[in-house]
Amino acid sequence: MIQHPLEINKIVKDDLCIKMKIQGNTEVIRNTEKTPESDKNMNVSGNEAGTESGCDQTGVIYEKSDLNELKYKTYNADGTVSGVSPASASSSDRSIQIALMNLGFYTGDIDGNLTSASMKKAIGNFQTVYGLTKNGVMDQSTKSKLDLVDSFRNRAASIVSENQGTDVIKDLNPVERKNFANIWTFLRLEMKVDAMHASAIMGNIKAESWFSSNNLQDENGNKKHHDPGYKYKTDDGKGYGIMQWTYPPRKQGLLDEADAMGLKPGDLNAQLAYFRTEMTSDMYCKREWTNFNAIKTLVSATDYFLNYIEMPSEEEAANSKEKRREYANQVYQLMYKL
Repeated sequence: MIQHPLEINKIVKDDLCIKMKIQGNTEVIRNTEKTPESDKNMNVSGNEAGTESGCDQTGVIYEKSDLNELKYKTYNADGTVSGVSPASASSSDRSIQIALMNLGFYTGDIDGNLTSASMKKAIGNFQTVYGLTKNGVMDQSTKSKLDLVDSFRNRAASIVSENQGTDVIKDLNPVERKNFANIWTFLRLEMKVDAMHASAIMGNIKAESWFSSNNLQDENGNKKHHDPGYKYKTDDGKGYGIMQWTYPPRKQGLLDEADAMGLKPGDLNAQLAYFRTEMTSDMYCKREWTNFNAIKTLVSATDYFLNYIEMPSEEEAANSKEKRREYANQVYQLMYKL
């Protein structure tokens, strides 16, 4: 639960730091080559999929065809598929709607109409979350970005789908698994963090909310991951959302971001947009975000995010530190190739 920095006897800072659900049917086998950094800084969890010999290249995902022939695609550093044009996946208006639906921006009919009010809103909010000029029009730059994001999200969703028995995934419900893939995609493509830093953030989010965007702070031993009946208040002292925002100005900031997007504070994409606002604003955690990205090991990055960006009480931080490290390690072992 995020508290105001001045409310805890922890670290005195001269600026405020914010406290702030999978689809996929492709059968995927990922190369499980360990990187030196992962062996050095983590205990191997043993949850990887089967290893395919002869493949050393990070970023290769093997896909089994219907004929059981093993073939592979190589992905560039930005998530694009080598040899595939940027706008190939979202080649029809219906596929554009499906992509926006998978990403949580659209809930209407799949009718190919890209100019309806609901589609303009979906496109505009996608543009907001993924750093494009917001105009509600599916122009070429938006289509290319959507193709990249949807392709990356589909691969993340496939990894989760193929590894549902792993510790960090098996206790998530379908909404939380979908959110897992969407959050991972946002962190890697929009926040531009590497897999190690993304895993550190994901480990903290798992501990905070189980990747549930309408998760209200649990009280009196009543553990629930979803609280759709919560009446959002900025001054009730209750943590809410994937990062369990608690302090009134921050909850107000989330509300303002959601309002500007025509969404509710419990919407995942409103929370992702607000996360970026806080991590890139001088009045919040811009300096801490820069320091976080300079950290070289998974354990240290997980701890730093907890202590300087999450900033719970001393007692809560001490009680949850090992669990957050464990979650971060599990996420990294699952996702480090993507």
